[in-house]
Amino acid sequence: MTPQEKLQLAQRSYAALSDLDPDAFIRFHTPDCEIRMTPSVAAVFGERFIGHDGLRSMVHEFSENTSSLKIEILEAKTATDGMLLIKQRLSVTSAVVGVGVSLDAWQEMEFRDGLILGFTNFEEPPPGWDKAEPLSLSGLEG
Repeated sequence: MTPQEKLQLAQRSYAALSDLDPDAFIRFHTPDCEIRMTPSVAAVFGERFIGHDGLRSMVHEFSENTSSLKIEILEAKTATDGMLLIKQRLSVTSAVVGVGVSLDAWQEMEFRDGLILGFTNFEEPPPGWDKAEPLSLSGLEG
């Protein structure tokens, strides 16, 4: 996959997650995928989600705890090892108290066979961020 194809796939997966549609979200991931959350997100939603059942659980947690969710890509880069590095803004509104919060986070995303193999979320730029090659965000569907 080209870096731009990886970025488009990431954007489509974010759109499905923002819609809280587990079946659409799963479509973009390998059956053995693994997702690791930042400590602040893990405190509410869980630390790791593995496989399609794990992704369903993650989307369920988001659905139960938020009344709205939006993920926006702010920056994207490709690392020398082919990883896609993303700076994102996660905006959520609590389903319980109706309070909205946004946080910026970084993500390192790995791919296999045209799908997302997994990603790790970071509260600060991941290793290699400064040396990675910037990608254009033009043409991303929003």
